Amino acid sequence: MAEKHSILGGKDRVYKRTGSHVWQSSVYLGGKNHRVSSTV
Repeated sequence: MAEKHSILGGKDRVYKRTGSHVWQSSVYLGGKNHRVSSTV
């Protein structure tokens, strides 16, 4: 199961997919979805 956390009042999601060591963040701002991955 993926590990998920909501921050900034639910506007940003930080999650790690099952079997991955990389954290990802997804936020919807200005009418667009923005995503970024951590580096390890």
